[in-house]
Amino acid sequence: ITPMMELKPNAGSDRAWVWNTHADFADECPKQELLAIRFLNAENAQKFKTKFEECRKEIEEKEKKGSGKNDSTEKVVEKLEALSVQEGEQPQDAAEN
Repeated sequence: ITPMMELKPNAGSDRAWVWNTHADFADECPKQELLAIRFLNAENAQKFKTKFEECRKEIEEKEKKGSGKNDSTEKVVEKLEALSVQEGEQPQDAAEN
């Protein structure tokens, strides 16, 4: 996640996001790639967006202050892990039905 990344709805869906990033380093020169993620429901998609934005802003603030990248990277990983659905867990909506 970098400060320049911006989540956008994918084709107007309320449960899918797309964003651009320099992800392809195959030729040693980064190329911009379009990435996408789709969730089972809109609630999980919104939670992801909220955490993504929190992490993006935190990294932006750290870069402005000149902090080390390792600290912010670890916090980003922790926040995204908290969002992830663990194996064997069912999304809340599915468990209620």
